Amino acid sequence: MFYPLFMNTLSLYMHFNVFVVLLDVAQDNGVSAQEAPLLNLIFSVVEIFAYLSTGFLPNEKQGRTRTLQIICQLVCSAIPFLYSISSTFTAFAVLTAINAYTIGTMLLLNVILMRQYLGEALFARAL
Repeated sequence: MFYPLFMNTLSLYMHFNVFVVLLDVAQDNGVSAQEAPLLNLIFSVVEIFAYLSTGFLPNEKQGRTRTLQIICQLVCSAIPFLYSISSTFTAFAVLTAINAYTIGTMLLLNVILMRQYLGEALFARAL
């Protein structure tokens, strides 16, 4: 029941770490600039297969949430590659904003999933 929620949380943690590494790399312009996008792609492929292997949840609303998770996952996968080919500060700023928005969306999806899994009554009592 909590497997998709766990995978989404793990995804957020990994993407946030890769995002921090990318910011360090952007400041240092070191050799490891190619490692972070590759690492992120490996994580993303594993996560997407894990999402798809569990199948969509029976509830249509939860199925849409899962689809949005996969879309956010693909966006997070593309960002590091775009970082590695962008050379201007404007492009870097735009990509940073997109990445922050995607991470925020994934956090919101965690809340939505938790609300759907625990049910309306339990969620109302927790607030």
